[in-house]
Amino acid sequence: TNECADALQHDLTTDQFAHLVRELLSYAIYHFRTEESLMKQYGYRDEADAAAEAHVRAHRAFAARVAGVQEALQDDEAVDSNALFAYLTTWITQHIKGTDKNLAAFILSR
Repeated sequence: TNECADALQHDLTTDQFAHLVRELLSYAIYHFRTEESLMKQYGYRDEADAAAEAHVRAHRAFAARVAGVQEALQDDEAVDSNALFAYLTTWITQHIKGTDKNLAAFILSR
């Protein structure tokens, strides 16, 4: 998100913006796979099934949102970079500082 914020402060070409979105999606997918593997490894899905399912749904929604931006760029549609940044900021505040923190506490308790 910080890299996105820095990049969006400059006038990006469509290609540069598309590259930024690809990198964001690639990292998110890697991060989500890692988290979901940890959920399985530590039994989070067994003991906190509802929380685990909501967590995975949030991952899928994030990936779908960013993939939608990627598709819009590929189709030469206008994309509001400020809206994307606002979404990323909200994601960090709500998901990482909340949902991910709960997962971390569960794992640390094991």
